[in-house]
Amino acid sequence: MHPPQSITGNRDHTAWDGSQLDPPALLSGVTVVIMSPRKPVTVGTVARALGSFECEDLRIVMPRQESYITRHAKSASKGAQYILYRAGHYDSIAEATSDCDVRVAFTRWAQSSSPHVYKVDINGLTSHPAIANVVTQPLLRSPPPPPPPSSPWTAAAAAAAEAAEARLGGGAASTASTSGAASGDEDDEEASVAESRPASGSSASSLSTAGHADSNSSSSGSSSSTSSSSGTGGGAPRMPKIALVFGREELGMSDEEVDSCEVCCSVPIGRLQESLSLSHAVSIALCNLYQARLQHLTSSAATSSGDSHGTADGAAGGGFGGSYLIDPSTGALRVAPSM
Repeated sequence: MHPPQSITGNRDHTAWDGSQLDPPALLSGVTVVIMSPRKPVTVGTVARALGSFECEDLRIVMPRQESYITRHAKSASKGAQYILYRAGHYDSIAEATSDCDVRVAFTRWAQSSSPHVYKVDINGLTSHPAIANVVTQPLLRSPPPPPPPSSPWTAAAAAAAEAAEARLGGGAASTASTSGAASGDEDDEEASVAESRPASGSSASSLSTAGHADSNSSSSGSSSSTSSSSGTGGGAPRMPKIALVFGREELGMSDEEVDSCEVCCSVPIGRLQESLSLSHAVSIALCNLYQARLQHLTSSAATSSGDSHGTADGAAGGGFGGSYLIDPSTGALRVAPSM
């Protein structure tokens, strides 16, 4: 079922009102977190990447500006403007992912992370039990719950974002970030994503040491968050949720930011480029999970087709109070007509 035209138009969808799709988005158990983006157009291209793979939950950590909703950002987001409008702003990764079971940091150099972090490349991402749990969830009719409340933007928060990048970039980032934010509406080209940097020198060493300490406290915090949210006062247990965390356009993530995540995932690339653009990295990660989820639903539907509304041109399945069809030629998911 295609999304209604109203959600693709230039409308202000500031309130979280669940999935815009019926059945709900296939990746409703996935949240994408991006760190301190400089240019609104970058956020727009990331929102479009989310929309392409049925992921509707975008969150921004340490935003540099009060709003990323500009003409260029809306144009870049294409049919996913509502994702751009309702993207939440947060002061830290922990705050942005407080409702998530596992956080996955996407980096170029996985060896720079803590030995306590589960390391995997993109091809083995679903080998982690929590991620596999999201992929193999039945397709439910109920919409996903709203994200944590967004933090109000302040000049102090923007200054903290610049200071964090200055430490990561050796002091030159402060000037660069100011000019980058100012030119956000003038340049439609995305900056390259370093995603993560190999540790080097004494400053990197101190970052790594602090990161390892933060990792232990973060892991315990994540565990308590997961256990407390597994059931709420006898109500229905919440759906499992994972967060995919991506770094700054040019400087990626610091060691402590990577170490605050439970999983570190690398995306192998060829020798001609040092790194991927942010939207490309997001697209690769989401495509991997979308394909795995669609494959699981398709195989589950095929297994139960004898007891469902199986048809000659698609696999049928249930699990959300209705039936759906998966078109084998396009992979599209749609509600099955009533018999």
